[in-house]
Amino acid sequence: MSDYYNEPAGSPVTPPRPAPKGDAMALMALLCGSAALLSFMFGGSLLMGSLGIVFALLSRTDRMTSQARAGFIMSLVSLFFYTLCVAVVFYTLSATGLLDGLIRDILAVDPASPNAYNDIFSVLQQYLTQLYGMITAPAGPAGALTGGGLV
Repeated sequence: MSDYYNEPAGSPVTPPRPAPKGDAMALMALLCGSAALLSFMFGGSLLMGSLGIVFALLSRTDRMTSQARAGFIMSLVSLFFYTLCVAVVFYTLSATGLLDGLIRDILAVDPASPNAYNDIFSVLQQYLTQLYGMITAPAGPAGALTGGGLV
């Protein structure tokens, strides 16, 4: 076991070993997977999770390092939770009958309008506010949808 300070004067110093090629990609996979897991409720997991999976797969030489594996798993978990949240929102909208009106109102927005993005956002906000009001309203008889309350 040689040490730099214990080498005799004039002996060749071994240069540091270069990092393996996939280390930067594995680190990016880990960072993207972490960011995706932390932001799955805000839609960031769709982009970050996909990038984390791509970076993890690109970092492979013959085996996946532990960083790449952790990033890959976190990216998959965040994409699963994001898909689950989207499915729950769509199921809730369809169960309350709001999905048909939401689609109709979004399709009624003129895409050529300079405020089309704001109009679609306000339609979404209106329906989500209405859905929140239905969920938090006082409940009627068990299993009934009465007076705007979802039981």
